[in-house]
Amino acid sequence: MPVREQRVRGRASWNFFLIIIVACNLTSTGLAETYYVGTHGHDGNPGRTEAAAFQTIAHGVSVLEPGDTLIVCPGSYHEQVTIEKSGTPEKPIVIRSQYPHRAQLAGSVRVTGWTPAPGRPHTFRAPLTGSTSLVYEKDTDTEYLEVANLRSVGQDAGTFFYDADRKLLYVHPSDDLGMEHHVIDASVLDYGFVSPPEDLRDHVRRRVGVVIDGFVVTGYSLYGIYLRNADFCQVTNSIAHRNRTGILLYSAYRSRIANCEAFSNDNRCHQEMGNIAIMGYSMECELSNNVAHHTRQHGLRFYGGFYGNILRGNLAYDCAVGMQVKGEFYTAEAAKRYFQTATGAPRPQDLPMLFERNVAHQCTQFSLIPSACLTRQNTGVRALRGSGAMEQNIFVDENELPQTKFADPAYHDFRLQSDSRFRVAEPGKPTPGAFSYRDEVFFVSPTGDDSAEGTSVDAAWKSLGRAAARVKPGHTLYVLPGTYNDSVELKGLEATDAPTMLRAHGKGVVIIDGAGKLGCGLSVTNCSNVVIEGFRVRGTTTAAADVLDSTDIKLRDTQVYDNAGAGVSLNGRSVDVELTRNTLCFNGGEGLRVAATPESPRILSNIIRDNGTQIAVATQLPARAWSDYNNIGGRGQFAQVGESRIATMDEWRWTTGLDSQSIAEAPGFMDAPKRDFRLSPTSLCRGRGFLNQTMGAGVVAETAAKLYFANVRVVATSPTTSDLAWESRGRPTSIHVVYGTQAGKLNQSIIRDTGYNYATRHVLTLTGLEPGTPYFLKVGARLLLDGGSPFHQFNYAWPELGPKGEAERYESLKKQDTFQDDVLEFTTPKVMQYSEKAFHVRPDGSDDAAGSMDQPLQTIGRACELAQPGDRVNVHAGTYCESIAPLRSGVSGHPITFEAAKGERVVVSGKRLLIPTGADLRDRHHIIIRGFYFQEQDQRLSSNDAAGQVLIVGASNILVEQCVFDGRMQYCFAAHIYRSEDVSFRNNIVMNHHSAIIAADNRGTLEVSRNSFLGPTIHKLYSVRNERVVVRGNLVAENLFPKKELQFKIVVVGNTSVEMDYNCYYFDPGNKERRMVDFGTRNINPTTVTSLPDNTQLQRFAIKGDLDLWREKFGQDKHSIIADPKWKNPDLIERLRSRPRGWPDRQFSYPDFNREDLALQSDSPCPGKGENGGTIGADYAY
Repeated sequence: MPVREQRVRGRASWNFFLIIIVACNLTSTGLAETYYVGTHGHDGNPGRTEAAAFQTIAHGVSVLEPGDTLIVCPGSYHEQVTIEKSGTPEKPIVIRSQYPHRAQLAGSVRVTGWTPAPGRPHTFRAPLTGSTSLVYEKDTDTEYLEVANLRSVGQDAGTFFYDADRKLLYVHPSDDLGMEHHVIDASVLDYGFVSPPEDLRDHVRRRVGVVIDGFVVTGYSLYGIYLRNADFCQVTNSIAHRNRTGILLYSAYRSRIANCEAFSNDNRCHQEMGNIAIMGYSMECELSNNVAHHTRQHGLRFYGGFYGNILRGNLAYDCAVGMQVKGEFYTAEAAKRYFQTATGAPRPQDLPMLFERNVAHQCTQFSLIPSACLTRQNTGVRALRGSGAMEQNIFVDENELPQTKFADPAYHDFRLQSDSRFRVAEPGKPTPGAFSYRDEVFFVSPTGDDSAEGTSVDAAWKSLGRAAARVKPGHTLYVLPGTYNDSVELKGLEATDAPTMLRAHGKGVVIIDGAGKLGCGLSVTNCSNVVIEGFRVRGTTTAAADVLDSTDIKLRDTQVYDNAGAGVSLNGRSVDVELTRNTLCFNGGEGLRVAATPESPRILSNIIRDNGTQIAVATQLPARAWSDYNNIGGRGQFAQVGESRIATMDEWRWTTGLDSQSIAEAPGFMDAPKRDFRLSPTSLCRGRGFLNQTMGAGVVAETAAKLYFANVRVVATSPTTSDLAWESRGRPTSIHVVYGTQAGKLNQSIIRDTGYNYATRHVLTLTGLEPGTPYFLKVGARLLLDGGSPFHQFNYAWPELGPKGEAERYESLKKQDTFQDDVLEFTTPKVMQYSEKAFHVRPDGSDDAAGSMDQPLQTIGRACELAQPGDRVNVHAGTYCESIAPLRSGVSGHPITFEAAKGERVVVSGKRLLIPTGADLRDRHHIIIRGFYFQEQDQRLSSNDAAGQVLIVGASNILVEQCVFDGRMQYCFAAHIYRSEDVSFRNNIVMNHHSAIIAADNRGTLEVSRNSFLGPTIHKLYSVRNERVVVRGNLVAENLFPKKELQFKIVVVGNTSVEMDYNCYYFDPGNKERRMVDFGTRNINPTTVTSLPDNTQLQRFAIKGDLDLWREKFGQDKHSIIADPKWKNPDLIERLRSRPRGWPDRQFSYPDFNREDLALQSDSPCPGKGENGGTIGADYAY
């Protein structure tokens, strides 16, 4: 059965008993109090009845004592709820939505009043009182990217900038169609439910016995739900969407997150976060029966130090990584030591990490990563096999899905068809995968056979009516696409455990066509727990869908149109009937008829229009009716309640108190006369449904903006090079340029189709041109139509595919090349005169100035636009929130130099992670970067590829020297050097990065010399598949805790040539492993090999403890030393290395430091030990 409806069958966990304790406590104790919160209330009320409710959840929580319950009535609560109270394991405090998902905590506000920003194309502005760092375009489910300045908003679609001084929000929407159809929400609060200690390092003070149940939490800029140091806590039956992070328990003991849903929670500032997670030290905790989807990050995750945790019965799809367990795994003895301050004690026996009955698919990286767990009975598409025991799992690749014969992956239903190759289990063992095989899934097809078994697509039944009659409680009937002329009648199906389900297989087009002969298309009588979804019903004579005397019936994603009678009729004593995302249009009778006295109907996200009457209630409104987020109106009477006729939406709201968020405007169907109910790109039904879903059953029409290329220009030429620049309009693209010396024969091509080049603004340098020669060119883009990405993502990293396999995979992928229509022409000069001009930049300058010393420019960006080969850009003291991104390349002998003015502190800031790179040198050549402080850059590009404070991709002849790389704010590389040639990283100071330098697939010489690496968490240098690597004269200090003993300081694997010498390695006295170098090579030629070779071809050597093996066997580091470098300020060094940790990092402030603060003592062993008697490490003055 689908994971969302499944009830996991497996060994009981402690949580089962906790649930019993909670239930018994809530019903048996006479001391517990129950309080109420409602939007109608007041915090001065006593709160003990619904009529005398409090107004805010925060106030309600503040009065709770152990065993008390707070009931939150339906409504939207715009507040931050800080939980400073605890219950006990036996008497928790319970915070519960009165009805599931009808109480919403919202940290965002709807932004309206948009006007075009004067003088700024594609940019709109609106007033916003509170500052924001998270803005969503809800109708397209687009999270806008926050940028550092207003200029950047106009350049890139889907961006925003908040002007705190003027209290204005500026946005560049995802399209060029104006703002009228867009729904924009801006987060102005940080937390929904939160219980953090004042000191994030404090694990002593615990939050005990807190239960949060049944809420929707959305729009918070940090966390939807965040409980830290949580003992015996639970988050259940809640939905978290469009927060930075969804639901997180940190440092938890015997706590759980269960039956929750999380989606579209993305933390661009911290890649370790995501939707649902338990992180830090956690023991005997559980993630069970949750659903996570639609995120660029992790769906569900355990990350940190663990003991006895369970990941069970969860579903993840459309994630970067579906589910992952990562970290250190403890014995009972170690767990007891780490949790000595927790409430209670760990079980005395060692408990494994359990990873069972989970399902994940449609993930861009991996679906399941069950490290060091007992991994059993899971189903994963593109999963990684964990290091622990593996039992009865189904792990398949995407291309194996059709042959595997799952029930219906479109509905995330990974039960097996009867003829699946996985159905046959080993004797005495259950069927592999998350679901044991049972004869409970059936199929019907227009080409089927009613005498067949019906348990697979190939053995489907034919008659829909007969098939429905065969269905028993808890069965699922999949109806294959086609038109059926018989009705579905379900009678007496009372399902208890799993629901009875009828679905359109593959979400295809399934039509029940009454053709004027059928009275009813879908009939449900005396049933309970039934789900019907994905159908189209037309041509019936009475009611297209009829529900009579039934309980817990769900009708979803169904189109009901052109029926003579009602679209949907609710009759008798039907209870808990849910109509969600249906389109009820053009019916002769009522769109929705509510007869007799049903209870608790839920009418959400439907389009009900152009019927005889849209909604008719026979007598009075049903008890506990919930109708909202619908589109209601059009031709015909609006509504009728009893004898009262209602003409408008406003009158309906006033009469019923329903549909406060519903709309009456035209829905924007693609072609209503032809019954094409897909929604147009400007439809007002997009993003306005419940949970910001679309209204109605019609999907959004795929009408992508036309791709074209604008502002294509040659910005510079030399005798042998030409610099190009252009923009991609309609969507981001990769790079594909064709050129030649004849307009009709563009026979040379350059393709840059990795994520590093996936952007809307492009620069490219053509090299190797002939002097005095005319050239012709077209710019374009390559789109990968399959392979999991619009751009090329290499598959030889993890797991290793190998160079030949990767090349074959890439060639097999479907591609689409698009070029501009016009041919551009230029001629290279025979000779070139270089201006050798000097530009100056100061914060008090003007970008309209000449750029001289007396009339400086204001921004580095303007200098980047002006600088030509041979020019020098002098940047004076100040902080610049931008990136060094040259428009042009230099040429041999005439580089473009960007340097901080001598003796001045020049900071290139990412403005708290808003800018991913400090120096963007993608496809730049002959560039010098000198003397800057880089800080606060982000770790990822918008394409989610790794960035680096200096990003050197497809470049050549690059020198980075005398810079300071401050990476305390983020897991960011100081330099990412990839597929480049002749790069020098020299005389720099690198402080506290995840890895300092990542270098791969580079030709020529990669020089890393005379740098001081003072504290990267993992590697100082990670270098693979390079032609020549030179590592000389570097001070290589200790790694950060806890990576001191686990990681090598330098990794040099698969390089053709390695030269290492005159380095100083330092280890803390407590580091017994003393890992220095991870080395491996075997005649690698990086000009032909694009991957590490197979492990059988590669010898790996661990150089640790001392340098003897390294020197004797490989001739490396002959003059290097292992010694304490003796800093002048060792306490400062330790403070800088041991920065405050927590999430999000951008909220922390880090004190400045100067080069001189990191200098060495006069008796340091480093001076005089370098090459030619020089100093090991960087200069500490500039």
